Amino acid sequence: MTRVGDVLNLQAGKFVEAAKIFPDRAPNTYPCYGGNGIRGYVNEFNRDGNYPLIGRQGALCGNLNYAVGEFFATEHAVVVECLGGLNPRWAFYFLRIMNLNQYATATAQPGLSVKVIDDLVIPVPPLREQERIVTSIESAFAVIDEVEQAKDDLKSAVASAKAKVLALAISGKLVPQDPNDEPASALLDRIQSEREQLIKDGKIRRPRATKTTPASGDSSHYENLPFTVPESWTWAKVSDICEPQETKKPSGDFFRYIDIDAIDNRQHRVTEPKLVATTRAPSRAAKGVQSGDTLFSMVRPYLENIAFVTDDLSDCIASTGFYVCRPIPAVVSPNYLFRFFVSDYAITGINAFMRGDNSPAIRKDEMDSFLVPLPPLDEQQRIASAVESAFTNLDIIISYLN
Repeated sequence: MTRVGDVLNLQAGKFVEAAKIFPDRAPNTYPCYGGNGIRGYVNEFNRDGNYPLIGRQGALCGNLNYAVGEFFATEHAVVVECLGGLNPRWAFYFLRIMNLNQYATATAQPGLSVKVIDDLVIPVPPLREQERIVTSIESAFAVIDEVEQAKDDLKSAVASAKAKVLALAISGKLVPQDPNDEPASALLDRIQSEREQLIKDGKIRRPRATKTTPASGDSSHYENLPFTVPESWTWAKVSDICEPQETKKPSGDFFRYIDIDAIDNRQHRVTEPKLVATTRAPSRAAKGVQSGDTLFSMVRPYLENIAFVTDDLSDCIASTGFYVCRPIPAVVSPNYLFRFFVSDYAITGINAFMRGDNSPAIRKDEMDSFLVPLPPLDEQQRIASAVESAFTNLDIIISYLN
């Protein structure tokens, strides 16, 4: 056993003006180390070799870095010079496990005294054992790095697999078609007839016509369809398969509000609606939701703030920044519609309509007219079940990686 100061020479670096530190490396410049690692690059160096560096100021003082070659150490970095031929990598690892931050002064600007470190007692193994220790540690770290990289690769593969499952699902290639299923075009024709009767009876207004509004579910009215779907499928506008969006104003003393911040855009779910006093309700709190709806953010849609509304959220009010996709039950399955909207095809296609610089958005009429590949209703349910099963198995893989 010996004291740090007997085997290691600790010396703080030198002050350098901030104006002389460049963010990017250029010819004839050198890494400049501060208390937390490389601050940038400077035109001179004050050390050349292999040295552990200890941060000596700030909340992270006591952290370890390792410098190789020519570099500049500032006054916030303590350069560790090994005496008696000690292995600098061994010194680096040993100092690292000593948790030097615990010896910092408890002030507004924590600091670490070189004298305090010098007085600490450490065991020093023979040089050859130091080398064996370093080799063992770095071999273990290499294995850990390989495992972490493999985990990252597998996570990426799972994400790609999910995207592929959805691509197959919305193109009619995930589950087989059943010739006994009623064609999707017949469903749309029936809904169209019912709507025409409601319009005739004066119960609803005729929707404003658009260039892509066909008379029925006959997808031949559409041009430049992105891909071919099975014969029993058809293409339909979002507004043809979804109910008109519900306007709902807050009531009572408090209400639960779903804004963009309440969406987990990785899991595509609502995390925590905000409890808001009705007297302080935002003007954008105006859209009703119910179980089975899909919320699609029309503001910055590239962030993929998309979520499925579950039973426990049915009393909430959503922001007008969302397009609330409420499927017509006789035409489209809520789960199929949700899976469609989180597919790459839907996200990429809808993002193409974005306008604006600071807060790009899409318009309601563009969402209304976006085309959905629509299977027969029974097939939609089979697709939704197959996707759910595949995603559950893929999520199990991810759970073992975390």
